[in-house]
Amino acid sequence: MSRENKKILFITEDFPSGLNGNSVRTKGLLEHFLKTGYKIDLCCLHFEGFKIHQFKHKNLRVYLVESNLIKKTLANFYINFFKIIFSFFPITLRRLFNKDLNDKLAKLLHKNSYDAVFYDGYSTLQYLDHQVNAEKIYIDDEDFTDLFRQRFLLERNILKRIFYLHEYLKSSIYELYFLRKLNQIWAISPRTKKRLEKASRVKTVIMPTIISSMENLYSNSGTRIVFTGTLNWRENIEGLKWFISNHWNNILKLVPDAKLLVIGQGASTEFISYLNSFNNIIYKGYVKNLKDEYAKSCLSIAPVRINAGIKVKILTYMSYGLPVVSTNIASLGLVSTDGVLISPDKSFAKYIIILLRNQNIRKRFSKMAHSNIKNNYSDQEMENFLSNNFNNNLS
Repeated sequence: MSRENKKILFITEDFPSGLNGNSVRTKGLLEHFLKTGYKIDLCCLHFEGFKIHQFKHKNLRVYLVESNLIKKTLANFYINFFKIIFSFFPITLRRLFNKDLNDKLAKLLHKNSYDAVFYDGYSTLQYLDHQVNAEKIYIDDEDFTDLFRQRFLLERNILKRIFYLHEYLKSSIYELYFLRKLNQIWAISPRTKKRLEKASRVKTVIMPTIISSMENLYSNSGTRIVFTGTLNWRENIEGLKWFISNHWNNILKLVPDAKLLVIGQGASTEFISYLNSFNNIIYKGYVKNLKDEYAKSCLSIAPVRINAGIKVKILTYMSYGLPVVSTNIASLGLVSTDGVLISPDKSFAKYIIILLRNQNIRKRFSKMAHSNIKNNYSDQEMENFLSNNFNNNLS
């Protein structure tokens, strides 16, 4: 059977606009499938207030289900309190379950014959209870069980510690229940591969990430630093707060004209006010075209301090030729760290100042970053992976 006759049902958590790390990864895979001849039915939620960048293809059908997660969470929490507490599923994941999306999937599976069904993102495993006569593949976006464990270990508030312990234990049950129903797991990193393979006893492989190599926009002048990320994600919020409270004033003392640009959707009004309370920090929010902002920046940062996957934001920075200063934790899972200056937590400001003051070092890191993407995150890497793990599995 040729690829032109093969049909995929692809379930993902939100529309893959390419506006955050996980959606960049998902969009790259979908575009590769479409470019090589597969037909795809894409099912996902669209959260109210989040912008989407549509992409179209003759072989792509999109089924969007609208969701207001905040209103739903508040209402359902009080109505279903005991049901949620005594569920085997983590509260964080269960609140993402959408009955309308579940019904849509049931109809599509009844009417269509698919060669493969992809579950892209940890919360999508909740839809695995449908009868599926096709190859079932889970795409690991973040190791949530390990993430809950890390949050539990780092949290100081006793009530929050109890909550994260609860989520960690339930996530361990959740993954055991669902992962063993799969045919394959495509893991995000070597560490995650090892853990999920042991837990599931299912074939587990590391999936490469496709990042389109953009024009190198690096500007060797100026002192503008950029951060991009989803701003309702705890690790991004806490990472930025850690960077600002511990390092930003030290940077301004030695580089007074330095500016930090914060790009991303989902920020609360409280967090926006927090950002606006500091000198030389510019909250930009949603940006339709990253190219325009990255072209004005000389440096990017990844101050993430909890990591359960690969930080695609780093790869996106590098695809535009931006040098990156990263914590050691944020760099875990990268195929190559060329173009990334990995800093100990206590030296983060020092490493940024070194790059801001030295154009030659910045230029060298920019070239390394851009080459890194071309060499390690190309379409050919994905084609080799699919040839070994997917294309030949379908009859």
